Amino acid sequence: MSDKEREDEPTKVDRPKSLKKLIKVSLAGNRLAFVRAYLIGYGTEVVPLVFRLVIIKLIGFTRRTPSTGALLQLSIGILNLLLKGLRPTGLAMASGIAIGGARLAEGLIRRQVQAIVRFLRTSLITRKLRQIVRRSTKKSSNHEHDHLSSSDDRPSKLEHNVVAILSTFSAASLSSLLAIKILQSKHTNALMAQDPLHPTMTPYPTLSERSQPSMKHPSSTQLSRVQRQSPTLDFTLFFTVRALDTLCRSLFAHFSPVWLDFLRGCSDTILFQLCCWRIMWCWFYTPWRLPMSYVKWITTLAEMDPRLLSSSDSQKTINQILDLGRSIATHMGRPPADGDPQFIDKLSCGIVHGTLGNSESCTVNVLRRLFRAWKTSLGIYLPVFTVPVLLFQRKKMIEAPVGTLVRILLNSSRSAGFLSSFVGLTWAGVCMGRSTGMQRLLNGIQGWKGLEQVTATDLDGKVAPQLGSMLAGLSILVENKKRRGEMALYVATRALCATVDEILPRWLRRRIIANRWVSIWVERICFSVSFGIITCAIVHHPDYVRGIVQGILKYAIGPDWPKESFQPMPMPLPKSTKTDTAHLASSKQTARQDKPTDQQ
Repeated sequence: MSDKEREDEPTKVDRPKSLKKLIKVSLAGNRLAFVRAYLIGYGTEVVPLVFRLVIIKLIGFTRRTPSTGALLQLSIGILNLLLKGLRPTGLAMASGIAIGGARLAEGLIRRQVQAIVRFLRTSLITRKLRQIVRRSTKKSSNHEHDHLSSSDDRPSKLEHNVVAILSTFSAASLSSLLAIKILQSKHTNALMAQDPLHPTMTPYPTLSERSQPSMKHPSSTQLSRVQRQSPTLDFTLFFTVRALDTLCRSLFAHFSPVWLDFLRGCSDTILFQLCCWRIMWCWFYTPWRLPMSYVKWITTLAEMDPRLLSSSDSQKTINQILDLGRSIATHMGRPPADGDPQFIDKLSCGIVHGTLGNSESCTVNVLRRLFRAWKTSLGIYLPVFTVPVLLFQRKKMIEAPVGTLVRILLNSSRSAGFLSSFVGLTWAGVCMGRSTGMQRLLNGIQGWKGLEQVTATDLDGKVAPQLGSMLAGLSILVENKKRRGEMALYVATRALCATVDEILPRWLRRRIIANRWVSIWVERICFSVSFGIITCAIVHHPDYVRGIVQGILKYAIGPDWPKESFQPMPMPLPKSTKTDTAHLASSKQTARQDKPTDQQ
């Protein structure tokens, strides 16, 4: 058999075996992605619950000797939590379906996406647009025109990238939509039975008007929560903020004008400051817009009497505000006259400072609260920086124990300084807003504009809380630059939770009120689209995702995500080039045939 006949003979390919091998490899990769995501979801749900249970029991064991029954009860509790994470409607199953399902679905969706993109590329409208663009540009030579017309039917690198991105995004969005439906399947009836705007879209707590803080122990725990929130709303807001951050980073990487370069270094600071302004404003005026746990945490850290939060309502009259001052003065051990409207025209600084400040000096109050918040925060951050070193850096701890301990103390002190400065700046803004100098300054501005004078009630109800809310966000400057981004995204989630009612279109709010299913599906769509954006970025451009989300999702997705490499088609040659190539090929073939003859 000649060489030509061998070349013409079709090569035999064992297609069934290759297809079977391809399916086997694909399913193996899907199973690995499912297992990795399942383990991440299981650990996220179970580990904090087990850790909390163990800590509570250990604290109880320090007070009294543990009995056999108590140890058995602890073991049963841990076992129940471990089994709870395996339920089919849990976070572990939803995480596995979101990641493993996205990988499995992408191979099925890619062909449909390719067909849609090809149809759009070859459609009549697209051709008309190309003709308009060509007419607006300079006329090229006939050779270039033939080259462009012949290249219109071949897929380009851009089209290949668009197909890959859309395939990943569509697959991840569909799989995450199924995942959130699984998470909500146990709570759908409860969501349908509650108020449509509270809290499926906005999990705002509501304050019970009847509950008043006791005179002996006034605390934020008196704020009672009436309604429940969507079980997946925290995840939805978290992924929504991360998806918006990913989109902003991708847009900034491709379309960043020179005059926006300064945002590279201060964008996280600006975002944190604006979000804290919104959060603290809601904490002063409308605390029901924030999650109740967040309100309790801020109130506990600031150590402010909840009655002062009620007095900051600008809708209240001066008598209502001063009535609250009378009860606060009595609680502090002062004469009721210090808060009686018959004897004073505004609350004194000593009343506002409370039992912790317990001074007429605003400087002393700020310093006391700053130091108190620093000690409290240090107890929070010391374990945060110590546990990772003990678990993952034991070798470094043994080799350089002094340096490691100093680094832990410095990092913990710096983070504690961030929280303490947050409290101190808030109180400093409140005290400056209530000062006589601020009243004189504002009265001068109001008089120059011909407006009404600012009263003490205006300072207590409007100026002081606003100034304290604005200054609180500057505390981010104390934190390390590497952590500012994560802190900004964390508070952005809370700020979005407190703002979603105001940014929703009016027509959507009406539909939510009219039909409760709308609010549920709005949340599901937001979750699925956001998760699809983040997954697509992790697969194709992981640099656009930052923080711990990047590390977790990169591990869950794995390095073997299926991708189709781009294979460019050979460029068509002009007629003259084709003729020259044919002559060259025939001459080479003649030379090959002449070589054996010459040797003979």
